[in-house]
Order: sequence, then C-alpha cells, then structure tokens
Amino acid sequence: MLLWAAAWVLEFVMGLWPLNLFLYPFYFVVAEALFHFHTKKYLREQSASPHQTRVDDADTAAVLAFWTWILGSGENDAPALEALLRGWFLHDDGTAASEAEVCRGNLAAFVAWTLYNCDEPEELSAERRATIYRIVDDVEGALGRTLSPGRDPTLRTMTYTVGDLEPCYKPLLYYLALQTVHAAVHAVLRLRGFRWRRAGRLRYLVRPACASLQRPPPPPPPPLVLMHGVGGLLPYLGLLWRMADHHDGAVLVPYFGVCAIAAPPAVRRAAAAAPLPTAELVAAIEAMVIRHAAPGGPPRAAFLAHSLGTAFLASVVKGAPASVGAAAFVDPICFLLHHPAVVHNFLYRPASCPPAPLRRAASANADAFPVELKRQPTWEHSPPRGKRRHAPALAAPSVGRHLVHACMRLLVTTEPTIQACFRRAFWWSQHWLHPAELPCGTLVHLSASDTVAEAAPVYEFLRAWRRRRRHSGGSAAARPTLEVEMHDGWHHGWLCLVPAAQRRLIARLQRLLAASRPLKEWPGLGGTNAAAADWSVGNIGGGGATTKAEAAAVARLREEETATSLFSDTSSAHGDGEASDASEHFVYTPGALG
Repeated sequence: MLLWAAAWVLEFVMGLWPLNLFLYPFYFVVAEALFHFHTKKYLREQSASPHQTRVDDADTAAVLAFWTWILGSGENDAPALEALLRGWFLHDDGTAASEAEVCRGNLAAFVAWTLYNCDEPEELSAERRATIYRIVDDVEGALGRTLSPGRDPTLRTMTYTVGDLEPCYKPLLYYLALQTVHAAVHAVLRLRGFRWRRAGRLRYLVRPACASLQRPPPPPPPPLVLMHGVGGLLPYLGLLWRMADHHDGAVLVPYFGVCAIAAPPAVRRAAAAAPLPTAELVAAIEAMVIRHAAPGGPPRAAFLAHSLGTAFLASVVKGAPASVGAAAFVDPICFLLHHPAVVHNFLYRPASCPPAPLRRAASANADAFPVELKRQPTWEHSPPRGKRRHAPALAAPSVGRHLVHACMRLLVTTEPTIQACFRRAFWWSQHWLHPAELPCGTLVHLSASDTVAEAAPVYEFLRAWRRRRRHSGGSAAARPTLEVEMHDGWHHGWLCLVPAAQRRLIARLQRLLAASRPLKEWPGLGGTNAAAADWSVGNIGGGGATTKAEAAAVARLREEETATSLFSDTSSAHGDGEASDASEHFVYTPGALG
C-alpha cells in the first residue's frame, strides 16, 4: 500500500513542471525506482485495455470494402498480392517470412484481425467466421492456387493492436528534459504570436492572420494548417517559424498529445489523456478551419502534414474533403498503409547497424527503385549553387540510414506512450488513403532513405495510379493536380532541417491553394458515387451472411462517398509509356527542394 501511495504522489508531482525538475536532484534515486514501477504498471494497464479509436461496425464495413477493392480492382496481380500477404508475417525469431508458406489458417487469422481486431477466428461468431473464410476463398481465387490447410505455428502476424505492448522503459530524467524543451518551444511560439485555442476537445495553436496596411484591407488568404507527427511541436519549430513569416493568413496547428511525448506516461490521468475518436477529431479540425477561414471565402485551408500527421490528414481528406483546399504530404505513411512496411519498420524492425548485411542488401535496395531514376544524376542535400556533387542515384543502404533507424527506435519507438499510441489508438483503415480520394491539388514529398515509410514503393504506386487515371480518359485540367518529388539522401523528417526547402514548399502550397476550386466545381467530384453501388459485402465470396450493423455501415459509406472514391478507379494500366499530363508532375530531385 505504501508503494502504491508513493507512486501516486510521484505521478502527481510529474505533472508539476518545473517543480519536478527542481526536486529531481534531491530524490533522483527514489524517484527513478518508483518511476520504473510506475511505467510497468502503465504498460500492464494499457496492454489490458481495448483499442480506443476503432469503431466496430463502421471500420469493419470499411475493411470489407477494402478487401473488395484489393481483390477486384486489378491493381494487384497474383505475385504482388502474395508478396503483400507474406509481408505481414514474421518467423518466431522476428525475421521476415518473405519466403515462407502462408497456410490457410494463418491467412484466416490475418483477415480476422483486419476485420474484427481479433487474430483468433475461433473466438468469433459463426456469422463472422463465414465472412472471414469467404474472403480467404476469394484470396485463393486471386492467387490462382489453394493454400495449404491448417496453420503454421512458426509464423506470427504483425497484428500490432492485439496482445501486450512491447516492454520498454525510459528514465524519468528523459521526460523531465523533454518537458523542459517543450516548454521552451511553446514559449518561443508564444513570442511569435501563437495562442492556444480549443475546438471541442481538440487543443490547437493559432497565429491569427496578419493585419494589412492597405485601405481598404484585402481579405487574408485561407489558413495554413500543420499536422505534426511524433514528437509534438519540437521537431517543427523552424517550420512553424517560416510558416508564420511567409503566410499572411492564419496558421493553425492541431495538437495531437497522444504522440507528442510531452509528459511522462500517466496511469491516474490515462482517461483524460485518451485520444480523440477519429470522427470527433475530423469534426474538430473542420470546425477549426471554419472558425479561422478567410471572410467571404469558402471555409477551407491548405494542409501540410508530416509522418503520422499524414495519417490524420488522410482522415480529414476522407471525412471533410471540402475543408482541404490544398495538401502537402511529407514522408507520408498513409498511401500504402495496407502494406506491412510502415508497421514493420516502426514497431517490429530491430535496431542494428551491421556492415556485412549492408553490403549484401546493396543490390536488393537498388533494384527496389525505378530504373529511370537510377540513371539520373543526383547530388548531396543542400549543395551550394554551382557546386553540386554528382553521385550514383539511390546508393546502397548506408550506415547513416541504420543509425537513424537505431536512434528512432531507441528514443521514440520504445517509449511507452508511443507504444500505446500505435498499438491502442491507431487503426489502419481509418488513416489509409488512395490517391483517387484526393479532392484538391496535392504535393507528395518523399525521402529516399526514409526508414519508416518506404519511398520507392510509394513513388511507384502513385505513378501507376497516374497511368490508370490518364488512360481512363478525361481532361487533365478537369482534375486536381498531383506533384510527387523524391529526394535522394534524405531521411525521415529531413525537411525539418532544411530552411530553403521549407520556404519553397510553403510557397508551392500557397500557389496550389490560390489556384484551387471548391470541391463541387471539379467535374465529376462532389456528387454521389454511382460506382460505389458495387460496394457490398455480397461482392465478397458471392454474397451471404453479414451482420445487420455491418450492412448498415456499408450503406452509410455509400451515401457519404464521392465520385473520387478509389473503388470507382478500377481501370488497369495500358502499357508503361509516359504521356505528358499537365495535372501531374513526377520528378526525382535528390537534395534540397531549393
């Protein structure tokens, strides 16, 4: 009892910065011992808690529609589908099961997790098991072969939302240092004119629109919104400063405390620190944009998102597309979230830097990139003009790339609140985005050495979709623009370190916003999606049993989807030729954006 009381007092004092910082040198031995006990209790309670943002019926319906698309759209041939499924499995020792034989039982467990957040089909109702095995039958039909019966016990699925959180620990001093740095960042932003506001339960920072000296004053431009990633506002201080410098409209920053690492893990305050449901988060961001929209103009804004922020922006694009006038996705995780790369790289890939595997992986890494990109000259990032140093494009994995991953895993991934964020508050189908759903002009900024989101597959995925969209017909001027850039030598979050790149990206986003049109003015966008009538649970396995709640959720999705839905874009690529298209811009420009 005395130990529990001491831990409770410790948690109370942890929230009293800077008092806790001043007291730490006097009691650090006792404080660290109690905090270790406190962290273990936090991990146990979070491991025992259910998923906090998944909505059973609606998310099940969305995943059913996803399986309909992935098995019937023609975007995934049999080898690609098999590689995709195998990528979600690991051996018992944690190594990838890329060459293993996935049995029918293993696949059923994976499908059960995607649909119902449960990796044991036997624990579900007969009705749900029937739905699972119909999808398994359809997967076998798409693969053109029958899977081996049974279940391979040596394979485990990366069902990151099921099971216990990864055992991890950070000393109390780690959090005291972060609290101090975060307080300094907030003070600097306050001096720059940012103030805290609320939209429902969402806290956000706002730098109001700048006053004009002209008389009569012209209306300010629409707001510019930053969707930050893991680490809160700390990595984005320079970017926010330049956004305030170069944008006359309001600058808005929704604050996602669940991934900010701004405070120690809290047991007593866990309920208060719970993440917002995705629907509530989207509604709050939409209300925030309406509140600060330019007078007399449509309530929309330009969004700049990075890393985990791109997942939140994907939810806004799908839930409130009229609020998005332009978008920039930097190091996006949202476009191929159904692939295992992001989950494996961030949550499962161990931190190591062995030189021998680097040499062995050289050719494999180079083969992952498009051939035409390898032939282009590249340069180191941020070179002086006129002194660009050419080097072979897309070099083999470097020691630096592995060091970046090791640091990210040591400082971020193995932090208890980040483990809780991704394993108990992040459901993949809510944040997955297909480029056909983009309602506005969009920039996609990729870093070739990204250790979280694999840049080359995202580049190829977007380019292949561009070919299908072009061959499907229609005028290039009648659809939103899409610009994609990949930068050699850049790591995850490298944009935050390059001021020239930040300024140019802000300027390009402003131009996209100025040229954007309301969603209803794009031909073919904004109405009811007739092609979405093909969405139905009955399309999986030829119809049959689903719950009434799931069918109702599918019906709601039919009503809400627009003609930009990915499920209406089922045309296949017609050759590999590249034709000129004014609405799309794909470049490979290693180095700084400037």
